[in-house]
Amino acid sequence: MKMMTHVKEDHAKAIRLCVLVLTLMVYSLKGAIAVAELKLPAVFSDNMVLQRNRDFKVWGWAEAGEQITLTLGSNSIETECDLDKRWSVIVPAMEAGGPYIMTVSSQDTVSISDSLTVALTDTITVSNILIGEVWLCSGQSNMQWTMGRLKDIDHDIASADYPEIRMLTVPLLTTVVPQDSIPANKMPSWVSASPDTVHSFSAVAYYFGKELHERLRVPIGLINSSWGGSVAEAWTRAETLRAYPELAPIASNLDSLARVQPEELRRYEERREAYNTAIQDSIPNPPPYPLYPRGPGTRDYPGGLYNAMIHPLVPYTIAGVIWYQGESNSVRAVQYRTLFPAMIRDWRTVWGQGDFPFLYVQLANWDTKTIPRDGGWGSWPELREAQLMSLQVPNTGMAVITDIGDPKNIHPNNKWDVGRRLALNALDMAYGYTVIRSGPIFSSMFRNGKTLRLRFRHVAEGLVTGNLDALSGFTIAGDDRVFHEAVARIKGKEIVVEHPDIANPAAIRYSWDDNPNGNLYNTAGLPASPFRTDSWPEITRGKLLP
Repeated sequence: MKMMTHVKEDHAKAIRLCVLVLTLMVYSLKGAIAVAELKLPAVFSDNMVLQRNRDFKVWGWAEAGEQITLTLGSNSIETECDLDKRWSVIVPAMEAGGPYIMTVSSQDTVSISDSLTVALTDTITVSNILIGEVWLCSGQSNMQWTMGRLKDIDHDIASADYPEIRMLTVPLLTTVVPQDSIPANKMPSWVSASPDTVHSFSAVAYYFGKELHERLRVPIGLINSSWGGSVAEAWTRAETLRAYPELAPIASNLDSLARVQPEELRRYEERREAYNTAIQDSIPNPPPYPLYPRGPGTRDYPGGLYNAMIHPLVPYTIAGVIWYQGESNSVRAVQYRTLFPAMIRDWRTVWGQGDFPFLYVQLANWDTKTIPRDGGWGSWPELREAQLMSLQVPNTGMAVITDIGDPKNIHPNNKWDVGRRLALNALDMAYGYTVIRSGPIFSSMFRNGKTLRLRFRHVAEGLVTGNLDALSGFTIAGDDRVFHEAVARIKGKEIVVEHPDIANPAAIRYSWDDNPNGNLYNTAGLPASPFRTDSWPEITRGKLLP
């Protein structure tokens, strides 16, 4: 009898061992043949911020047919991975708060025999999640510029103890085709603001987020996806560029760009070396600074930055976008009138969130002659005009900063006022605060004999000069189109402009210079945007390619 008992026990142990071995074999086999194990996009990581008060999507990849379960707070949602090995769930709107833990698990069953089925489970855990306001921050170097590169902000660094302000910095990548995700080995995690971490934060984004956090008292998530020197067409889908006659030339020769790129890169390095040598040796009239050649793998490749640095973020729910770019497109400023609104519409289309707020920075004042460049400068007034015209796109806002730039530095140090002025737009447009968000914007002109009267929107309680001196920055021209420094004065909420030698004035321009000296403000302390009342020919008209 005892012998029989031992036989039964040995038999049971053998069965358990076989099951264990088979289970391990199934896991091993599954891992060997799996094409898409359970994964989340790199934007979902520890310390992330998710958008409050809106349903938001969480998505990823797994094996076709696997059952996916997501838990976050009180939410538990199930779905099935489709045949393309993709899955997504919609999480109901949550109020600001946290921290939360999100778990995503996949479950599949494998039949080992007619009588034995093994359940296989994989789980991902994302910790320390906050629910708050999420903003995408993009553009070129003035958006990319970090806190650590600014001067005289020791106090701001030391006091940057804001665990609920968090930033995700997207790595610099460009690709020919849209990417579903950013490689996990290149994507850092979300980081909370502290004196030890804030050095790596985009300065404009940080000051913007800080202002919102102090006003709204909710967590703020900032996704910094920017690249210095980049052009707007690199952030726009190629198919969108091809849909506009003014933009089609940009994307019409992408195949040829790949063929000529090696030679163009060689020439670029030669020109850059010549420029650097001339500057180092203080040679008079140095050669112009060369433009980086377009082509696959470069930051200027049309659609390339959208493909690698924006598309992987879609459709992560956001409150809106802040944008600081335009310097690299200034020599094609008239084209920017079409390009920039097209990019805004393009992003809104792919996100599918409607006309979310799109807030941007008008170019600062800068003496463009400090850096000679192929194609010349002198075009910044026309680029600012294109930005001003883009306010016609619904739900857009613009921060004017022609009063806080640095004539000798294309990267002005004052990023705190830039962030604050962007935040004023956000508070008014996205959050319903009663604030003055803009300086004076020209609206109409009336002739009164030898004088021209100008009216504005966003005057607050009235118009003032920022330095209490006489108005500056106004020029006036007659039908000969020759502009002269004008005599301008404030009269109520209007500006009266004239010149003693111009009996029949035809046009006014204000701060129409790369490095303007205008001093018109409203009583809220916000500067007026540069403008012109004429539509005479532009120096950048007809320039369609870099």
